[in-house]
Amino acid sequence: MRLQTRQDRRWTPASQRNTPAPRLDEREATGRDGEELAAAWLTQRGYTLLHRNWSPAFNPALGELDIVALAPERAHLAFVEVRTRRLSRLIRPEWTVTPAKQRQVLRVARLYLASVGRAFAAQPVSMDVIGVLLPEGTITHLPAAFRAEEP
Repeated sequence: MRLQTRQDRRWTPASQRNTPAPRLDEREATGRDGEELAAAWLTQRGYTLLHRNWSPAFNPALGELDIVALAPERAHLAFVEVRTRRLSRLIRPEWTVTPAKQRQVLRVARLYLASVGRAFAAQPVSMDVIGVLLPEGTITHLPAAFRAEEP
């Protein structure tokens, strides 16, 4: 099989091809790397990971919880939103959790507690944010970054 070149009559620019942009794969890989680092960081600090990338089975389109963890000594249940960026542009990754994203995390956290987390329903909860800067792997943890009620 021969690759197409500009000299071929059938050649079309990448912007006009029906192939997915490679940027999406790069974004997914960046997010996955950040979540791996955040999970390891939490584990090193005594958190017990209960779930990663949890979404409601009946409707995954509602969103997902990046990490659900039990704080050291079972102090509280932490719902952790992980934000990852390559290079520190003008804004830090942990600052990118908008009010809309907060509402989505809260909705999915309530569904989690209603289905999977019944054993933790009486436990205090914390809505945490972890920002990860790559490639150096700098982690910033904001415990109780937003309130466990609709913003």
